[in-house]
Order: sequence, then C-alpha cells, then structure tokens
Amino acid sequence: VIGTDGGFLDTPAPAFNPGLAQVDGAPTGGIVGNKLVILPGERYEVIIDFAAYAPGTIFELQNDAWNPYPFGDAPPIPQIMQFEVVDNGNATDGLKATSFDPTSGQSPRVHPIVDLKPLMASADVHRQLTLNELAAPLSGEPLEALLNNTKWDGFQIVENDPPPHTLQERFDFVKSGDYKVPTYYSERPREGTMEVWDIINITADAHPIHLHLVQFQVMERIPFDDFGYFTAYEAAFDGGAYRPGYGPPNDYNIPNGAGAVGGNPDPLQFLVGSSARGPRRGPEAHEIGWKDTAVMYPGEVTRLLVRWAPTDIPNTETDVKKLGFAFDPDDGHGYVWHCHILDHEDNEMMRPTEILTNRRYKGRTFIRGLDY
Repeated sequence: VIGTDGGFLDTPAPAFNPGLAQVDGAPTGGIVGNKLVILPGERYEVIIDFAAYAPGTIFELQNDAWNPYPFGDAPPIPQIMQFEVVDNGNATDGLKATSFDPTSGQSPRVHPIVDLKPLMASADVHRQLTLNELAAPLSGEPLEALLNNTKWDGFQIVENDPPPHTLQERFDFVKSGDYKVPTYYSERPREGTMEVWDIINITADAHPIHLHLVQFQVMERIPFDDFGYFTAYEAAFDGGAYRPGYGPPNDYNIPNGAGAVGGNPDPLQFLVGSSARGPRRGPEAHEIGWKDTAVMYPGEVTRLLVRWAPTDIPNTETDVKKLGFAFDPDDGHGYVWHCHILDHEDNEMMRPTEILTNRRYKGRTFIRGLDY
C-alpha cells in the first residue's frame, strides 16, 4: 500500500490485518493475515508485483469478509476482479520503469505527512460520540442506525405511552437558520482548531465513518467492555432505559469525567474485561497517513485526530491568522459526517457539521460568486 484517502504514505506498507478476537464463536473469515480491509468509502493505492509470473497467468482479486463485517453470518461474495499477466515486451518505457521499489522504504511523497500527534495534548475540543443501531423487538433485525443516537435534523424524539411520540428541540444543540426546515447542530468545530474524536461503537458491526471537508489521522483503537458501558449508558437516560433517537443521554456541551463533550459516559472507564478483544493498538501501517474514512470496529473506541485546516500546515504553526482554508467553510450549507454504508447513511446515520469561520485568518484566496 502506498496511498490512502488523502494521498501517499510516508513509507510503503504491506497489506496486513491482525484480526479481531472471536465473539461468541462467530466466524472470523476475512479479518486476519495478509489482507487489506477496505470498507465502503475507503480508498487505497496499491502496488501489485506480477513480475515473477509468466504471461497468461490468471489472478482473481477476492473478497472473503463475512457480512455484516466482521462477525456476521452471511458468507462473502467472493469475485471482485480478474488480472491476466501479459507479455510487456512491447510496452512503453514508462510501463517498464523500475525507479520506484515499494520494498525499499523510500517515500513517494515530496513532503512528509504532518504528524498531528504532538497536538493531541493541547487539543481545543475532545468529543466522545456513539454509533447506535436500532433493532426490531421481535426479529432482532436492524431498523435504523444513528450517530450519537441523534436523527439527521437533531430533534429529540420523546416516546410517549401511549403514542403518538413527539419531537422537541434540544437546547444543548444550535438551531441553524440556513435551511427552511430547522436543523439542530451538535458538531460545530471552529476552523483552524484541533479536535480529538473518540467514536464509541456499541453496535455489532464495523462502520466506515467519513468526515467531510477534512482529512484526519487515526490515533489508536481501544477495546472496551461494551456490555458494561451500555449498562451505564442506559442508566444515564431519563427513566434509566435507552431512548432511541433521543440524542445523547446528557447535555452535549457539559464535559464528562474524561473532559469530553458529546453527552455520553466515558467509555474508557470500562476497560476491565476487554482483554478478549486484545490490547489498545495504533493504526495499521497502511493507515498511518491522511484519511477521511476509517473503519470503526465493534466494541472499540476509535480515536481520530482532526485538525480543521489544510493538511500541509505544519504542526508547529500556532498563529491563528495562518490556520484556515482558502475559502470560507461557513459560506454555504455546511458539511456532514456519516457512515459510508449506503443503507446506513440513507437511514439516519448522518449528521450535519457547521464549521465556524476563523475570522482572524488572512489567507482567503477563493471568493464565493467569483471563484466558485
């Protein structure tokens, strides 16, 4: 692997996945070994070396991941793409080029990737946000997926007994005036700032989470006791029971014990008993780069480092007048973050983000109505 969603890696990396522990004896096909895990929305640039094989040799790129990934019971759809090795005796000089050796460790990048880790300790905002799935009471089949237990529009669902249910404003969200239909924002990052996002996956599946506008870096994945956590999560709701579509159980903007906003209990209190899923770990070698979509495994907190600024700004830059985009990111209808599985993002697993403009930034070069 030489490139990710956001460009070249610093160092070529072999495709490898260490795998996850079995859960309740579920199959682990397609999650261990020299394999590249790619969920919907992710992009990788890879080099495949066919030099040792004779013309006419046929290879087939196969998918062996069970569905839902990684612990589902539906067998994979295997056939993806076929390659045929041909004689390159008549190839152009460009196709014969051997100037780049992916095993040499040399970087195809002109400039090294800016490392966001040194900025983590001084991050402006720490968010802890849940991934939720709603299941049918009798069949257990999934009905809907949510980000931070919140619908797209940010209204809070109040389930009444007897129905009908009602909608109400969440006063810890901010109502936008940009749309004819009201939208209530909870993620409102400020341009030029650094944020830590802990994505808490309390569903049974892996989700490819995509942030629009920015590229981020995967810091680590932290297994936790999701059953213990969900007990505390349920208890935090009014009435002590999970309330689907209600939003987070607590006020979004009041930090929890970890100092994180988002309105949820801190999942890192629940690390005891998580050893069956393995230790906390950093990103895979092929993920050490800029990403805009990353895999969030069940029973894990995936920690992202997100700077709301272009990727080429050095991590030593502290002058707010230099931290911003060439265009005004708040001069329009905002952005979104969502799961990139189509039936998930189409069934409420998407939330809008409002980027607050850094008014002190002096580098605008694109003007709306003139340049775009």
